[in-house]
Amino acid sequence: MWHNRILIAFIAFIIISCSDRKAEVTIDNPTGSKIVLQFEGEEHIIDSLSQKIIYFKVGKNEITYNDSTITYDLTEFDNDYNKPDFLLNPTASTYILEQINYTNRSPNGNIDLYKDKIPYDTIRVMNAFDISGNYLKTNDFIIREKWDYGINENIPRKLQIKDVNKNVYRVKIYREADFIDKLMEQNK
Repeated sequence: MWHNRILIAFIAFIIISCSDRKAEVTIDNPTGSKIVLQFEGEEHIIDSLSQKIIYFKVGKNEITYNDSTITYDLTEFDNDYNKPDFLLNPTASTYILEQINYTNRSPNGNIDLYKDKIPYDTIRVMNAFDISGNYLKTNDFIIREKWDYGINENIPRKLQIKDVNKNVYRVKIYREADFIDKLMEQNK
């Protein structure tokens, strides 16, 4: 009899826990001035070129920015990474995700060597020039892509790869201006 009570209590705990799940959302402000958002009746100020982490309930949410209210659904909650689950882009700014490939051997021109997370493509940057590679350009309100290195994290020049026959990739997310700075730095 007491086994049934423990089982019922455990199931009730699971149901209650699941209904209150929260998603960690990073709100990024890549602009030159602060932005003000309203979320669940609370005002959030994000300074210029900074980020703020907020915990949103999994499910439908509303956020107000510049007198516009946007409703979105975070039911695709996924916490595989120890990074923020989503990047919120209220300013509709452009972000670039780059796949960086690491290998212990020369690909000898074999494009199919890597299983791409981000397909090879040509993107237009700052409406000024085209660049080809494993890039994804987005200005989505919610960026759900998984990345290994966030906006403020540096990419390692080398990774230790234990299996010499294994190719490894990592994904980095950039604000568009930071991506341009990186390209300029590489071409010095």
